[in-house]
Amino acid sequence: MLAQSKVDFPMEWVILYAMNELCKNTSYNDLKIQDVCKEAAISKPTFYRYFQNKSNAVRWHMKKIALAGVCQIGQRYTWHEGIYVTLCGILELKSLYQAFDRSDSENPFGGQKFTGDLLRHSLTQTLTEVKRYQLIEELEFQIQAVTNMLGGALGRFASQDSVNPEKYAIMCENSIPNPIRDILNIDNTSDSN
Repeated sequence: MLAQSKVDFPMEWVILYAMNELCKNTSYNDLKIQDVCKEAAISKPTFYRYFQNKSNAVRWHMKKIALAGVCQIGQRYTWHEGIYVTLCGILELKSLYQAFDRSDSENPFGGQKFTGDLLRHSLTQTLTEVKRYQLIEELEFQIQAVTNMLGGALGRFASQDSVNPEKYAIMCENSIPNPIRDILNIDNTSDSN
């Protein structure tokens, strides 16, 4: 039981760690809110104060790790670093992500709206506001391609048992089209195209 962790972590994390722990021995479809609450030593109203349902909790985490990782590409992180930070975030709750991936629930990766829109917006904003590039058709196309590729790669990473995040980050980085990869390198000091 995770009761003592409530003091150390925000409640969202307590709930997610409880879900992850339970998914080591329970399928996502069989995971019950009452079991999560028992594992986290919280009440059902407390769970619902933070999340509408189990899927909402997984999406909340995916958004958090995307904002901390891939959405920082070109600003705080290189491509490799942003992808690696996101992969490490997935690893932190690997049992939960694997159970979620095997379930009949909507997959949080791939072309899903909340992740795709977030990444697409972040890359567009970095290109136009930070790097001061004009968003031409070629760059828009590359942003869409990168968003789709990274979404699929994150989903594949989450579903596999033993994948090295360092190696996987390198494979992802090597799949980014050169023009957008070069523009969004954090040491690229060009102010205009």
